[in-house]
Amino acid sequence: MQIIKLSIFSFFISVNVMGQNAMQSFELSGYAKGAKDGSIMYLEPLIEKNKYYNLDSYSDTIYNERFKFKGKLKGPLGVKFTYRFENEGMTSAMVFIEGGKLSTKFLIDTLRNNVVAINGSATHLKFQKTFVNVFSKYKILNDLWAAQMNEKYDAYEGEKLDSALSEMRIQDRLIQNNYHNEISSYASKNTNSLIPIFLMVENFYGYSDSFIKSLKKYTSNLKFSQPYTYLYKKMMDSKSLSIGESFPKFKLIKVENNRADSLSTYYTKKFILIDFWFAKCGACIRQFPAFRSITNSYKNTNLFNLVSITIDDDEEIKNSISIIEREQASWIHLWDKGGKNALGLNISSYPTNFLLDSNGKVIAKDIEPLELSRFLRKY
Repeated sequence: MQIIKLSIFSFFISVNVMGQNAMQSFELSGYAKGAKDGSIMYLEPLIEKNKYYNLDSYSDTIYNERFKFKGKLKGPLGVKFTYRFENEGMTSAMVFIEGGKLSTKFLIDTLRNNVVAINGSATHLKFQKTFVNVFSKYKILNDLWAAQMNEKYDAYEGEKLDSALSEMRIQDRLIQNNYHNEISSYASKNTNSLIPIFLMVENFYGYSDSFIKSLKKYTSNLKFSQPYTYLYKKMMDSKSLSIGESFPKFKLIKVENNRADSLSTYYTKKFILIDFWFAKCGACIRQFPAFRSITNSYKNTNLFNLVSITIDDDEEIKNSISIIEREQASWIHLWDKGGKNALGLNISSYPTNFLLDSNGKVIAKDIEPLELSRFLRKY
């Protein structure tokens, strides 16, 4: 009898799982008041196309302020409505769709403020009740930040502009970190919900310890869902060195004499900044004047070493050398030919840097020159 009971129990489990994984049709009818005939509404899923969904189309031409999307889903799907204005400007909102008949109605001018209801989507209703205010708050903060950035570009130039932009990037990171913490907190309290997973995807800028900690708290049934596995894999694939880990003892080439050199040779001072760059990276080179000022300030002390590592190939290394000479970048320069070591660290954007202690342990990542200067002044 026990065997029979187990078989029946297993049967019901398999039926339940099959039911959860079955594709459900959806049809979304939209009314975008203020949208012009012939303009385009885009529906952009937040996870890449896989077996979790299949849309009939990703865009629809608007007529009489109306649009429609159809397709099939295995479960709730986070998407973005994106509308392009005639002047090339764009506006978008994050929403959740699911199986069934759905409808929405909104003013096109308020789309960016996320004032969008999706009738028929219980997931979107929960999102609006539990997190949309936080979501909207950070959209406003990002808009204000972008406006201030434009003001800096208009008001400054040269090194003053670089300093102002550095300060703005620090502010941006603070905004993003606070937002990530809000999402992580929300995820930790809603471990059986896909909403935080799609929020993490939408705000993915690389590996995040706080996101991973939240994901590990998720219930087992969602850990096998495709949105979860998609996000978790994306996170782990982008994982670089964490704070407290030892920086690898790379064997590199010294730029000035083209000879083999070991990175650990330069762990001779209290702090070492490892800076990755390449010749065609304008943002990398714009940091050089600030780095020059910092290294000159601590040249005759035991406090700080700067090691810049160019990832250029054989053709571009000459340009790197020219830039080093032009910028009077008289600190240590090493060559990671073709960026092989950088790839091993999952570095995908530049400039990227790691601040190390004298033992080669990572104590900070992607620190702005302004932050670095403030940090060193404490010692």
